[in-house]
Amino acid sequence: MKIHETSINRPVTVLMVVLIVMVLGFVSLTKIPIDLMPKIDIPVAIVSTSYSGVGPQEIETIITKNIEGAVASVSNIKAIRSISSSGSSLVIAEFNSGTDMDFATLQMREKIDLVKRYLPDEVETPMVIKMDPNMIPIVSLGISNGVNAAELKKFVEDK
Repeated sequence: MKIHETSINRPVTVLMVVLIVMVLGFVSLTKIPIDLMPKIDIPVAIVSTSYSGVGPQEIETIITKNIEGAVASVSNIKAIRSISSSGSSLVIAEFNSGTDMDFATLQMREKIDLVKRYLPDEVETPMVIKMDPNMIPIVSLGISNGVNAAELKKFVEDK
């Protein structure tokens, strides 16, 4: 027997099947959890170090190489990249997927503490930051007007 013949011969059965499918769909739809900002763990950590008044080549040889060597010994490292600019050093460590980032950053801090004594005294303490999507702002607004900055700031804060 074909579908169209069944639909014509048994309209009540077809109507009941359609209603059952609609009710099940509605119940399923109301039970689906909705999360607008799901928890995302990005397996990336950054080591930021400042040493003001020093050029990028010196930063690389004095700071970046030492920190890269320390971070490279942390387990589950996938890749290491670094950026040495005038007065600052960034070492970006990418970990394998599924790595516990709290434990990984703790290991990084321990390894960096070991090489801190090889850094000059003027170097600020290296900061280990794990990437968190919740740190990224949801909205960034730019406001400008012909008035001075103080009046504009007061207007934005009041309104």
